[in-house]
Amino acid sequence: MNAALSLLARVAAAESERVKAEAALTLRFAPRFNPVALLMPGETRLSEVLRWLLDENETHGQGGVFRDHFIVDLLNERPEDWAGARIACEVATVDGRGRIDLLMLSHDGARCVVIENKPWAGWQADQLPRYLVDQLSKRKEVRVHALIGADDASRALAQHWSKCSVEPLPPTITASGFDAVAAWLDDCAKVTMAENVRRFIHDLADYCRRFILSEPSMTEINETAELILAGGEATLRAARAIAAAVPLAMTRDVAARLNGTVDFVGNDLAVRIISEGVTISFVLFGTSNPWAGVTDKARVEDLGGLIVWGPPERLWPRWTYLRKAGEEGRALAEAVSSEDAELIANLIPTVARILVGSELLA
Repeated sequence: MNAALSLLARVAAAESERVKAEAALTLRFAPRFNPVALLMPGETRLSEVLRWLLDENETHGQGGVFRDHFIVDLLNERPEDWAGARIACEVATVDGRGRIDLLMLSHDGARCVVIENKPWAGWQADQLPRYLVDQLSKRKEVRVHALIGADDASRALAQHWSKCSVEPLPPTITASGFDAVAAWLDDCAKVTMAENVRRFIHDLADYCRRFILSEPSMTEINETAELILAGGEATLRAARAIAAAVPLAMTRDVAARLNGTVDFVGNDLAVRIISEGVTISFVLFGTSNPWAGVTDKARVEDLGGLIVWGPPERLWPRWTYLRKAGEEGRALAEAVSSEDAELIANLIPTVARILVGSELLA
């Protein structure tokens, strides 16, 4: 315990100095400012920007080079096979039940790649199989590729498929994480001739890492790691003990600010509150996509299509990820990413009212 307290004291002192230095840096250079985060908070807008990058005739003026890198980096295919490809956004399926985020058609229209953009949202029922069948009715060859904001994109895809079909996941349905998307954007920036476009792509990659993957600053991580290593094995053990306790400490802190309680949803810690008679559990820490859920059976029936059944427990009804709950939900998700307990506590009651509000049940 003494080693843990000593480590916390050293880290706190280093953090205090870092905050002072960062304040001076922010005043001069505003390094945390990202214009993309202001203009593109939602999934649909992100899809539109991806379409802009993949379209060789768009205003970025770089031709098909971004699409070629996408095909190599994420699809592992040959760019020459997709020369002259057409890109469309929000394409309605034949049955009218869904919209394909991005559709890349070969020059002759015989082949396509369905690109499903999933930075935060949960899956719709049978979503990818429906898209596959929809396009197979029109094309000779169909590839489906999901861009997933989860930590393990392949696992998230396999879980979705296992709930859709008893058939094995076909090799024509694949996935990439947004870490791979950010790496693709880095490759695009390297070959971009236009400086203004290069800056935008850098900002977009930063947006993916900070606001979708919630990656912390590596500078701060490196400095803290050096402090831990300097203390030897005892400090390493203390650091592991602290890391294991941090999610519980943060959850308790937020719950106390709201006069709520701490609950477990499967293996995940949650802040439980009651809003308009409905008990809601907010899973905030220890997950890449914070979300809120409800177990009241009557309320689950009322919510109907808003519920997505899934992990951490098969019988636990998961509501939409917080980023899907309007501007307030996105603000709460970003507050969770920055671990601002006071702001989180201020936003949760507002988001809870939205989640149980009649505007979502219409």
